[in-house]
Amino acid sequence: MRVRSLVLLAVLSATVVVGAQQAAAPAPPKRVNPAIARLETGGIVDGEVLSFIDMEHNPYLIQEVRERADAAAARRKPDGMLEKAPVVRLPMYGFEPPAWAALQVLDLGALGVVFQSIETKAQAERAIGALRFPSQKGSGLPTYPKGYRSGAPRGGKTLAMSADELLKRADVWPLNPAGELMAILMIETADGVKNLDQILAVPGISSILVGSYDLSLSLGVGPPKSGANPYAPETEAAIATIAKACARHKVVCGIAAGGGAEYRKKLIGMGYRLFLN
Repeated sequence: MRVRSLVLLAVLSATVVVGAQQAAAPAPPKRVNPAIARLETGGIVDGEVLSFIDMEHNPYLIQEVRERADAAAARRKPDGMLEKAPVVRLPMYGFEPPAWAALQVLDLGALGVVFQSIETKAQAERAIGALRFPSQKGSGLPTYPKGYRSGAPRGGKTLAMSADELLKRADVWPLNPAGELMAILMIETADGVKNLDQILAVPGISSILVGSYDLSLSLGVGPPKSGANPYAPETEAAIATIAKACARHKVVCGIAAGGGAEYRKKLIGMGYRLFLN
């Protein structure tokens, strides 16, 4: 009887210790960015969860970013997640330094940045680095690509956090699993397609985004047509090539495309999960 009592006591003690360890484990952070939440569960991301601000083909009006980000922050769910994530397309081409503009839109509350016309690995590294703060000792976060976002961290009203918490969460997903920022790199030239495997080797890319109109022009086949099949065979081949490369590198594949609902179904069948127009 004494032996059985000792065994029972040991089992109970172990259970208490395990339970205490489980209780002490930190809970996963609540997700703020609804687009990332969709992608984490294999969903499709489009205008339903994105508030898209195009500063490439529209004027660079920084006040609009503040207003749209503040409006998105005001529509926060009880669990802290926003209904829509503010995403800004910058006016710089891949060969132009993006850091100052990326800093401004992030400080105002953007949760995603679209970098247009990325054509090389170096341009991809620079784009990702513009969204990241310099690595801090003991953080455990990946140090590559090297972050060079300026300090005095701000996240607007969308990331209303302490400076310490912001340094952990204002980072690119999925490189940082707790990150709330999306680095969306546009492939819209023949050179971008040619160098895509090198570009995709850079960690921190939240999604590749095909700029199908400019890609068609770069391939020399003229602009897309209206209708259910808008692209020339050369553009269709490039769209398929990009989808396959993203699948190999396990990076979300997105596209800014026409063609209507039926063509979108075709793209989803190819693996496209982010749609931005």
